Amino acid sequence: MNRITLTTIFLTIVLNLFGQENTEYPSKEEKKYYRNYRYKSFKPVGKSKILNYKSNNFNIRDVPTYKPFNESLLLTPYQDSILPILFDPPIKDSIVIPNSEYLGAIDRFSILKHEKQGEIESFIYWSFEYEDRFFGEPGIWIGYSTDGGKNWDYYYTGIVQKQPVFIKWYSAIPLINVINDKITIQIEGALLRQLEPFTHPGPLPKYKIIKDGICIVFDLSTLSKDSDNDGLTDIVENKLHTDSQNKDTDNDSIPDNIDLNPRFNLPKTEKTAIYEAIINEQIKWDKGVGYA
Repeated sequence: MNRITLTTIFLTIVLNLFGQENTEYPSKEEKKYYRNYRYKSFKPVGKSKILNYKSNNFNIRDVPTYKPFNESLLLTPYQDSILPILFDPPIKDSIVIPNSEYLGAIDRFSILKHEKQGEIESFIYWSFEYEDRFFGEPGIWIGYSTDGGKNWDYYYTGIVQKQPVFIKWYSAIPLINVINDKITIQIEGALLRQLEPFTHPGPLPKYKIIKDGICIVFDLSTLSKDSDNDGLTDIVENKLHTDSQNKDTDNDSIPDNIDLNPRFNLPKTEKTAIYEAIINEQIKWDKGVGYA
């Protein structure tokens, strides 16, 4: 009998012994989360709201000359070259899928734009770390190094691609902008309007361009701000609905950056002790049911 079967049997016995009752532990953070994210029928955002879009995480300004938005230019040349190999490889023994190329810890496939200026190096990339992979678009992040790429910092910008800001990998302006020793990261973009809901499985929704010719400017001090020094930036804490002024939002003695459920303090019970023992592999299955 394998370990998974033993675990299933043991959990069944435990649940029968302790009963099937569910205890409610009210949480204002949980209520706030579901109030904001409860299911709503899809409705396109109003055009005027998109035109007046602003964020505390970055600045948006108009630019007189720019690369026009082109919905056929969604993939970078590198992504376009790799996708046929990954999803439609020719049936030949000589074809070898290339190893992934990385900048810092990021796969080059995710990188939209990369630039170096002396020892300063930066790139903009996408990631689903804080986003819904199946019912949404990826988030936009920035990788930044001041020692020629030996060490990197990674900052979440708060942007979800096309919601409504679209980041152009084919931006023509310098990515790294230095004025009077102040460094900002900038890239061309556009404001889009989502016309259809996400479906899974199914094609991605259609979008309509509302405004082109904008530049998104990121201030590194804003992106890196961590008011409570818990290892999560204020932008990330806002995304996770945690308290940026308290390194332990739910006051369970586990800092937010390592807490698997940072908004909810779950009281310890006999059940949780048993579950933790199983998860932490403290039970000797080969010598009968008991703690290690």
